[in-house]
Amino acid sequence: MNRRVFKTWPWGHVKFFHSYLNDIICIPFWLPPLLLLYRKLGLRDHDRPPQYGEIMLHLVVWSILFEVIGPRLDAFRGKSIADPWDIFCYSVGAMIAGIVWNLRPSARVDPTKARAMLHASPCSSHLGPRD
Repeated sequence: MNRRVFKTWPWGHVKFFHSYLNDIICIPFWLPPLLLLYRKLGLRDHDRPPQYGEIMLHLVVWSILFEVIGPRLDAFRGKSIADPWDIFCYSVGAMIAGIVWNLRPSARVDPTKARAMLHASPCSSHLGPRD
C-alpha cells in the first residue's frame, strides 16, 4: 500500500513515507494473519486479539531477523540495510497496535463462555456447573 498509494502522492517523497511507514505498519499488518495461521495449525488456542507477549515475541524476532541477520546474508547484500530506526518504527507500530487491539478487554468474551451463556437460563447468574 505504501508503494502503490502513499509514495505516488505529492508528499510521498517525504523520508517518513519512503523509509519508515512500512516499518510502522509491519506488525499491525502481518501479525494478525500470522496468528490466524498459528490458530489453523493448532499452535494458538484462541481467536482473541494479539496479546502483549505475542506482540513482543514477534517484535523481537522480526527485529533480529530483518535488522541483524537479513542484511548480513549474501542474498540481501546491497538490498537490505540494518537501520536501528527501523526497530524503533517496528516498536511504535507494535505499541499502537497493541493498545488498539486491547482497548476493551472487558468487552471480549471467551468463545467457550459465550456458548455457555447461550445455554444458560436468563435467571441464572452462575455459568459454571451447578454446585
